[in-house]
Amino acid sequence: MANYVSVIQNAATGVVDYLEFSGTTLVASAAFNYGIAGFRIVADGEFNDHLGFATPAARSWDLVAQNVSNPAFPVGQLDFLFLDNHGNLIGSALSAVVPTIRGEGQFGTVPGQTGQPSSRNCRTARSTCWRSMRAGR
Repeated sequence: MANYVSVIQNAATGVVDYLEFSGTTLVASAAFNYGIAGFRIVADGEFNDHLGFATPAARSWDLVAQNVSNPAFPVGQLDFLFLDNHGNLIGSALSAVVPTIRGEGQFGTVPGQTGQPSSRNCRTARSTCWRSMRAGR
């Protein structure tokens, strides 16, 4: 049976929790406080090609958070969170303000561009459900 990872975010604190499942059984959980209260995780991807690793197994996936309520930053500002293979924050880059992001994917016909549409964004009173993916991605 394949393992899957779901990522949830506490809407009040911004804490991101990676939940690993084997089928429907929770087998592991790892919570990280990236200091993004008021920001919502809106996308994931490999945004900085960590150290030029050539194989997907050696790469780690980064997160994109968008400000929705933190008064210290403009609403709509993006924060690219660069992570290592263990989910630890190794860098961050703030962008300009952009309209609300509702998902990620391939939006053009640029040669070599790949993407996977994500329409799995959902919200509850206490957490933001962000994206499910295969473990070890």
